[in-house]
Amino acid sequence: MELSSLRDLVLVIWGLIASISIIYLCIMVGILYRRINVFLFSMNTASLKVKEIVEKVQDEVFNPLTQIGSFLRSINQGIAFINKLFIKKEK
Repeated sequence: MELSSLRDLVLVIWGLIASISIIYLCIMVGILYRRINVFLFSMNTASLKVKEIVEKVQDEVFNPLTQIGSFLRSINQGIAFINKLFIKKEK
């Protein structure tokens, strides 16, 4: 066997190994992409549900509490104003 034939045989073997490796790598990337895509879809769904829950809590709990707080603050300010009108300060 001549040296050039051996060289050609080595190049063909390396070419086959490289082709098989690239095909294997592409398959692995495809599988990984599917798994990550499913995970990201489920995370997106979960985040949308959490967003809906937070909006409901804000509408049902937080907004009424702020309205009650504003109402109590205005009552307090009204009482303070009436006290200022009727109670004389001593000097």
